[in-house]
Amino acid sequence: MNWEIPLFILPQNAIVKKQPNFLFHMVQISMKRMNLEIPLFILPQNAIVKKQPNFLFHMVQISMKRMNFGRTALHIAAEHNRKETAELLISHGANVNEKDNFGRTALHIAAEHNSKETAKLLISHGANVNEKDELGNTALHIAAECNSKETAELLISHGANVNEKDNFGRTALHIAAECNSKETAKLLISHGANVNEKDELGNTALHIAAECNSKETAELLISHGANVNEKDNFGRTALHIAAECNSKETAKLLISHGANVNEKDELGNTALHIAAECNSKETAKLLISHGANVNEKDELGNTALHIAAECNSKETAELLISHGANVNEKDNFGRTALHIAAECNSKETAELLISHGANVNEKDNFGRTALHYAVKNKSKEIVELLISHGANINEKDELGNTALRKAAIFNSKKTAELLISHGANINEKDEYGNTC
Repeated sequence: MNWEIPLFILPQNAIVKKQPNFLFHMVQISMKRMNLEIPLFILPQNAIVKKQPNFLFHMVQISMKRMNFGRTALHIAAEHNRKETAELLISHGANVNEKDNFGRTALHIAAEHNSKETAKLLISHGANVNEKDELGNTALHIAAECNSKETAELLISHGANVNEKDNFGRTALHIAAECNSKETAKLLISHGANVNEKDELGNTALHIAAECNSKETAELLISHGANVNEKDNFGRTALHIAAECNSKETAKLLISHGANVNEKDELGNTALHIAAECNSKETAKLLISHGANVNEKDELGNTALHIAAECNSKETAELLISHGANVNEKDNFGRTALHIAAECNSKETAELLISHGANVNEKDNFGRTALHYAVKNKSKEIVELLISHGANINEKDELGNTALRKAAIFNSKKTAELLISHGANINEKDEYGNTC
């Protein structure tokens, strides 16, 4: 532990007769260090406060820092809403705008702990309501995070900027949405918070609410004009975000207020693609029931089924197939979902695809079958699966490579042995006359 910070000990024989409440105040602002309650301010043994009634306050050094967090006594008083103690400290010179090691003033701390009375006192003595910490948070950001509605109201009434942004471009409304602080969000909106304001990533408060499944706050935002189809810097709407986080209830709310279920992001992903990627089956089901196109393609030609195969999202893949997803649909490279499953060693999804008619010998644009992909990635189990369902072991790609030659190229001994045991021709030549 770092003991460089000076602590002044008050011995039992030091009785401050002229200030009977002093010890009480000091105990109130005690701190916990290493699970032990240690008084913050300690008076040296040789200090007898008789001739200098203010000596204690000078010795305390009101701007003294606590541990390595840099907090002053005023920060501690704000944390515990000790208004009288804070008043006492301020009257003896405590700096109301002093910052701790994270750039937070006592007002930030008061907002965090909803210490309204102490916050009011600090403001009355010149605390800057729009002062920022090292992350750019004002006290209002902190109040929104902790749903400290009363303190937030006080801050706003004294000039706090409701649209002030932190270092990441987030307003207090973004923070309220993240923490589902509905009451504070309502307060912010009533005082002019822009519901469609974006952070540095282009997220509106509605994007954040969708990410955190803050349905109540999302509902509030929409009722005050939040654009349900607004896009972030990556072209994602709140519905994309809800699908990613499997926020089914929020997704349902967004759709009921006009969210486009087939809207694409910059990579061509619909919310259904995202749901497939994250195996958000319930959200995927909701999207499909509201018209999501199960065969819609992204910029690379992937359907949601391709994505499900890549991520081995078997349950979502099953849902997609049951609603008409084409198991043999190809991407821009000619790959079916089975090619992808083989490449990613998604055995369960591969089994599902085959059971629903996936062609095990379908070729991509380079003449490769799923077996070529499985061998390349040394997916022995999928190799066995494909062979057991009729995969042609000696099928060649455009360069004349069989699966066995691929196994040799990638030094996959076990896979090679498996192929040979099922009749792979070890003398088969490629386009250049090379054998294994």
